[in-house]
Amino acid sequence: GSAADGLEVVNTSPLRNTVGDTFSDWTLQGELGTRMALAMNLSDATLEPQVSLMTDWSAVEVDMGDLDLVVSDVNGSLFYDSFNGFRAEEMIGTAWGRPLTGQVRQGRAGGELAELDIAVQGRASAQDVREWLDQDMLALAQGEADASLHIRVPPDGSALLEVDSTLEGVALDLPSPWAKQAQESRSMKLSMPLAAGPRRIDIAMDEAAFLGLDLGPEGFNGGSLGFSAPLFDNAPGRFVLGGKLDYLDWDEWDSFFERYFPEEDAEPVLILSTLRELQVDRLLLFGKQIDQVRLNGVEYPDRWEIEFDTAWAAGRVLLPEDLAGLDLNLDRLEVGGFAAMMNAEEGLPADQFDFPPIKVVIADLHDAEDHWGALDFTLRQSGQNLHFENIRGELRRLQLGGETPMRLDWLRGEGGERTRLMGELLFEDFGDVLEQYQYEQIVQTDSGTVGLE
Repeated sequence: GSAADGLEVVNTSPLRNTVGDTFSDWTLQGELGTRMALAMNLSDATLEPQVSLMTDWSAVEVDMGDLDLVVSDVNGSLFYDSFNGFRAEEMIGTAWGRPLTGQVRQGRAGGELAELDIAVQGRASAQDVREWLDQDMLALAQGEADASLHIRVPPDGSALLEVDSTLEGVALDLPSPWAKQAQESRSMKLSMPLAAGPRRIDIAMDEAAFLGLDLGPEGFNGGSLGFSAPLFDNAPGRFVLGGKLDYLDWDEWDSFFERYFPEEDAEPVLILSTLRELQVDRLLLFGKQIDQVRLNGVEYPDRWEIEFDTAWAAGRVLLPEDLAGLDLNLDRLEVGGFAAMMNAEEGLPADQFDFPPIKVVIADLHDAEDHWGALDFTLRQSGQNLHFENIRGELRRLQLGGETPMRLDWLRGEGGERTRLMGELLFEDFGDVLEQYQYEQIVQTDSGTVGLE
């Protein structure tokens, strides 16, 4: 008989109690050969009838509805009986022009029918998967690989799609250390609920990176990327990044987002990012390595606000969308750690990258256990030259700036480097100042001013 009629029986008979709405939007085309046995106890109406059914599928086309997947030329035998549920040992078909094999299992658990498992094995290309899920960002994967797909229908009918693959044959254009050559093996698990309405696709890589994509009526609606553990509870319209990483190269990730998340391809729904307890053992920023960094941040339509914490510095930075100027507020800055990072051989010299004016506030400047003071100033770049303007604060018992703030220019040219310092230095006891710079306290004063130009 008609395969469509057979599916109608599943969706409208008591069998629906087993599968729920999982197949309600599926369609079948083709013919089924059907044999059925029915056992009824006519003397005891309280006993349910026992049904045994065998269907022979011949060149049947299966359209999986909202799953947007079509399997054609399905052949094989599918069995059902009231006690053990559905069963099929080997069915064959074709999807994306490639052969598939499949099995169906159910059985019993705890005296009741167990989860229904529709298992399919085959080979697919990364392009087929990208077009199937309608996610352009998956262009980062190229090639083809074997995969195993399961549609699991638990007794409550809340169906789940799962895909497993070692990705051998697929190259991944990801930042280090996630980049992968086609011949390498990498465990990948994908899961997605099949219920109608908004869905979340979860992808786990080597049980170390966990990508979640939230799909709403208008497509991509946010998600998360967690390292070491998955992230949940993210709000709609937010993409959350967090977890623990051994290594992160800022330039690599910046290039990655430019390639696969270009601004001109912005989603209909505005997606903003959040950093949630992102811990990086080695952060490479402008070629400089910063160890043991913890980041939290929130992106707004007009700016980023980021909190950071390292062994030698902690604070907040505000980055406006146009990057016309930055606000850097440091709760603490340890001079030795900062100098060691800046003096490392790796990294870009300051004259090889441009930056906007930076308003800097340092609440606690110290060297090891010695408190040096607090400063605020504006840092501007002019070609190769750096200008520290509007300097005020206290530095090792010296008050920087009197009626007018101080200024420091670091000038670099063909003739070499030179510095120019202008402004007033104020102090109380000059002997205390000498002691700060490891000189003898040969002078004592109540106050004083030094003009510099």
